[in-house]
Amino acid sequence: MKGQKWTHGGPSRFLPARSGHSLLAVNAGTVIDLAPRAMWENAQLRTRGRPNLNHFCLTLEKPDWDKLRKRLAARQIALEGPVPRWGARGHGTSIYFHDPEGNEIEARYYGE
Repeated sequence: MKGQKWTHGGPSRFLPARSGHSLLAVNAGTVIDLAPRAMWENAQLRTRGRPNLNHFCLTLEKPDWDKLRKRLAARQIALEGPVPRWGARGHGTSIYFHDPEGNEIEARYYGE
């Protein structure tokens, strides 16, 4: 099919994104944002985490998202958010935090 490429036994599709980068739709629940070099080549290199990874996003159901947020707060892990965000399945709500290696993680739920 036009616009599709077969990988790992299933179709994936490149989709245009609103901010000038592309989305690789692996399946209904997995999307990889591919940012063109112009969006990141002049950015300051990170001193922690993976320099070639901006962040990764975990999509959770609202009750699981609430539990994660409470666990992080109880452990005094710095959070950004909650903030409204547009994503693979439309509008959602996200929080951001860092793992012990400095990688940025986004946790999002859709709905409500």
